[in-house]
Amino acid sequence: MTGTATFGDFAAAASNHLARAVSLTDPVATSRSGAGRVTQAADIRRGMSRVITVISRYVADITASTARVRPDQHEVLTPWARAAVEAAKALKEASALLAPDGGRVFGSNMRPSASAAGQGFDAAISFMTAGRDLLHTHLSADLDRTRVYRSEWAPVIVSVPVTGALMLEFAQWAQVSATGGRKAAEIKPPRERRVSDSIEALVAQRRLEAASRALLKVHAAVHRAQRRQPVSLADVGLLHAIRANVVPAHRPPVGWESVADLCRGTTETAERARHIARVVVPDALWSPLLTGDSLRETAASATAVSHHCSIVLRTLGARTAQQGSAAVSAGLFQSAAAAERARDAWLRAATMWKQLTTETRGVTSTGHR
Repeated sequence: MTGTATFGDFAAAASNHLARAVSLTDPVATSRSGAGRVTQAADIRRGMSRVITVISRYVADITASTARVRPDQHEVLTPWARAAVEAAKALKEASALLAPDGGRVFGSNMRPSASAAGQGFDAAISFMTAGRDLLHTHLSADLDRTRVYRSEWAPVIVSVPVTGALMLEFAQWAQVSATGGRKAAEIKPPRERRVSDSIEALVAQRRLEAASRALLKVHAAVHRAQRRQPVSLADVGLLHAIRANVVPAHRPPVGWESVADLCRGTTETAERARHIARVVVPDALWSPLLTGDSLRETAASATAVSHHCSIVLRTLGARTAQQGSAAVSAGLFQSAAAAERARDAWLRAATMWKQLTTETRGVTSTGHR
């Protein structure tokens, strides 16, 4: 993983552990003892049940905004919203099929996994849960379940393209889990002395097969939406790039930083400033210090910063052009042009605040009455 975790880090780890767990599921198990076969089947069943629980939480986050839409109105939903509703229904079906029923074949949902395949499921589930927790650092809900944005990433997370990318992610988890369930259902349990035990084992296998089919419905619903309203690789990349909404620690420069250290420090400083700005905005609008003078000074400072950035970028662009790095130079010149557009916009804002007044007609308020 990277220094700061991203959703893509967790999603990739979850997919890798899940794929490995399914690859370790042995439907033949000719060399295993009867107890070993039962243990592996129980671990897969338990792992599938927990995967369904985690994916259901992802889906519940997505369907929160459509919860009041009646079933007879689902046709008016967008393809992705309709896919989320269909996925929720399929997951509920799968969960009911795997609900603990006291059967001895699959055992308790609470015990730790004993087989390698089960341990792979456990690891995958941990990363799936961590990914959802990461997304929730950007969003929260009021008591009335109204969404509250806690970062600039929040509107991105709830956007249709990124929501679709997220659904593609957990649809793949559902498909792989279904494969594991089908393989586990083929594991032959040891012969039971009592007829009732044999019947119980057969029923458990059939329920596992049916739950696997229900999980495949999740995959099918999501990919129908993908055909109707495609999500691009760029959208998937945007989802994977989302980092946890945490404030970087303050690390003052010591004087011998590398270029990479300086770049990282600049980024972290900007992140801290953005976080603080978002926190204080609700109070800042009512602050007696929010005056025409303060706004003009802010705009003037931003003008200077943008202008200095453009000078640095153009200087670097000219130097890299002389060194033969045409692609890098072009990127630097584009960045310089963007900084100059920002400078011009801030300059117009600073000029306007010389003409506008706050509270007192004819003079610029200084915040004192």
